[in-house]
Amino acid sequence: MELGAQAYQQKKAAVEQVGWGRGGGEDLSLGRGLAHAAAEAAAAAASAADPRAGREQFARQISQFRRSLEARRAADPGARLAEGRREVAEEMARQAAAAAAAAAAAAAAAAAEEEEEEEEEEETSVEVVEIEEESSSVEIVEVEEESSVEVIEREEESEEEEGEQEESQEEFEEEEEEEEGEAPAPLGGIQLIAPRGDWQPTEAQLRRFRQVTKLGDQAEVLLIPNKGTELIRKHFNTLAEKQWLNDEIINAYMILLQVRDTVLREAGVGAPRCHFFNTFFMSKLLQLLKPPPKQGTYCYAEVQGWTKTPRLRAAGQASAEEGLLGLDYIIVPVHYQSHWTCAVVDLRRKAIVFLDSLDYGNARALMALRRWVADEARDKLKQKWDTAHWRVLTPKVKLQRNSCDCGVFALLFANRVALNRGFDFRQDDVTLWGRVRVANEILDQKIYDHEVGPWP
Repeated sequence: MELGAQAYQQKKAAVEQVGWGRGGGEDLSLGRGLAHAAAEAAAAAASAADPRAGREQFARQISQFRRSLEARRAADPGARLAEGRREVAEEMARQAAAAAAAAAAAAAAAAAEEEEEEEEEEETSVEVVEIEEESSSVEIVEVEEESSVEVIEREEESEEEEGEQEESQEEFEEEEEEEEGEAPAPLGGIQLIAPRGDWQPTEAQLRRFRQVTKLGDQAEVLLIPNKGTELIRKHFNTLAEKQWLNDEIINAYMILLQVRDTVLREAGVGAPRCHFFNTFFMSKLLQLLKPPPKQGTYCYAEVQGWTKTPRLRAAGQASAEEGLLGLDYIIVPVHYQSHWTCAVVDLRRKAIVFLDSLDYGNARALMALRRWVADEARDKLKQKWDTAHWRVLTPKVKLQRNSCDCGVFALLFANRVALNRGFDFRQDDVTLWGRVRVANEILDQKIYDHEVGPWP
């Protein structure tokens, strides 16, 4: 069965139905969506022969997509970017289908060979157990924004008895989690990769989640969180499994995090004092929605009014009169090339921390934030802050193993950083309970977690 071709067609249909990323630039978004679809198709094809190879193949295909796109742009600078991505994606899909056919043939051959061996050993009643496993376990370490994937191969030699394979897999996953727990922790010394949490949704929460994420009238108003804001079914549908979150859901959650920040301050529990910008802050700062040549260029004037007292008060900032530069953290959701990440301006330690669940990187956004702090100090405090030497930290929090959950990871990163707690979730958790939880918190208009970690 051509698993790669099937996976590609299913993902392509989903991409074309709901679009990829945010409004505007649909052609560009669709092209990148198809590229990811092809990458996942190739991963499915590889998994048919060796399930552990799926992640490696996914990363390789993403890198191949980037290299092919750059080559096409170099050969024909006048070509439309969206069309280039579409063509590259289609070519990757064809390769994925071919890989799937080869994988299926290999699997069939392996099955036939195993049958023959069983027949040969039937006379002697000897059960053959194949323990021929000298393979390289691949841990994806880093996916740079414009570079190929770097992998570290660890040679593993194992001799396992039949019936112990499941136990071996569990041990492998535990070792992987222990390695993640050794990641550097820049935010005040907290251990970023924490033990998994034990939150589980109730039956009522699951029912409500299914109700608001099922297909229906896309314009149906499901929630009016405040005057002038409506969340419709189309917005909540992005919380369904394997969908990409949109601005409305991200921003609704940021507002709730700001409300919790005020509650924690009033309770005097010693939590970090935070401000949460919405998704349009970075778009304005880098003029991402403007046409070239301005598009992507830094412009402080675009956001200069965002930090004036009336605007901060309207945003729910408890320290509106004092401004933002006296806080501990400024947390910014960042959307770039159809990927959500979370940036943290650590004012106490003079650092910019970038939390990226896929380790793609975004140097432009990080440099823009460092420059913004200096401009903000000059404009609001009439002081000169030398931020050129502020540290830019990109801790390894590569927890995501698919192409659709980055928005949920970004929200959960923001949630935990504001509590000075580590990330107690993994991909398996985010796939369902992370989405269920975010949906119910938005519907209840409150964040459930209020337990603060140690804060110096």
